[in-house]
Amino acid sequence: MTDKTPSQTDNIAEMPPVRRGGLLGVMRDLTLASLGVAGVLIDDAQSLYQRSIQRGDRLMRQLESRARADRQPRVQKPHIARMVQDEWAVQFSRFGLPSKSDVEALTKQIGLLEEEVDRLSRNRAAGEAAGDEAKTS
Repeated sequence: MTDKTPSQTDNIAEMPPVRRGGLLGVMRDLTLASLGVAGVLIDDAQSLYQRSIQRGDRLMRQLESRARADRQPRVQKPHIARMVQDEWAVQFSRFGLPSKSDVEALTKQIGLLEEEVDRLSRNRAAGEAAGDEAKTS
């Protein structure tokens, strides 16, 4: 049989860290806990880093979306817009101002008149050219 005297390192390794008493035991427990926390942080650091990036990206997209929404005009419901347009038409007519349909009708008439003037101008120029040819022949 071998008589083996346990060394101090063998003795410390066999004792559970929480059950060591005294100031030395508390300091050892705090050191081990600190090392454990550091180990957990190192293990989870990459995952924490990736999750933080994803959360930051999501937050940035939400903020950009809100900023775009604030810059865009509010969309009104069609019936409300129609009511507003009708009210404007009534108020414009009270002041003697033409309505949109009046302006569109006048614009169409002006276009037709311009075409007629162009046609008459071409006919007149053609007639004058024909008259000049008759005089020279």
